Amino acid sequence: VDIALKRDEFNKFIEYAKVELDEPYFLQTPLTDKYFYSPHASLRNSNATCIARGDGALKCNNGAAIHIFPLDGYTDNKKYNRFIKIERIRNIVAFNNYHFIGRENYRFMRILLKILSPIILFGSRTNNFVRHENRCTIMSMENHKYLGIQTSIFLSRYKRLISKKENYDDVVLMPFEYYEIPVPIGFDDCLTHLYGDYMELPPIEQRNNKHTWEMDPDTPYKEYCSKKYGVKY
Repeated sequence: VDIALKRDEFNKFIEYAKVELDEPYFLQTPLTDKYFYSPHASLRNSNATCIARGDGALKCNNGAAIHIFPLDGYTDNKKYNRFIKIERIRNIVAFNNYHFIGRENYRFMRILLKILSPIILFGSRTNNFVRHENRCTIMSMENHKYLGIQTSIFLSRYKRLISKKENYDDVVLMPFEYYEIPVPIGFDDCLTHLYGDYMELPPIEQRNNKHTWEMDPDTPYKEYCSKKYGVKY
């Protein structure tokens, strides 16, 4: 599950989670899990397994997850957006550097990224993460007309993740399975901007899974990955 919080709420959640969460729950960021490469936070249940395609050989926490993204202020300032774009490219490098670990058929790519990463990232991936977080936090303190997920590593989708600030001024409850979920009051505008006519099904040949997972709700991720992928923790 993916959710989004405004930057101030996101930062507050991170601080509370550091002291309030007990096993088997774990707050995962590049600062709390040195094998985690994505520039967002994940709330994990270590007594279950949820592995993104290709990540089984990684040592990061692969428990069942809720992925949490911060919503940051967006500006048309070209100089600032150039900095953000450069840092997003660095995040992509960090993502791919760790994503290819354990994949024998990508040996050349692993070696190349290992050589280039320190140069492109200007240091460690954690330093790049902190630098990006600080810049986004400062930017979100200002009054902007738009909010977006600045931490997205998917460049092609980045502009579609930006929408009017007033869309997030309040929430409404919407039914989902057996629950009522709070969603932004401007959900229709957000979804239309992201997907177009989201109420219309795409052609049948385009109805495929673009993001696959391995899941086992009854097996701790360490036991699952050790047995299936030979990961040693």
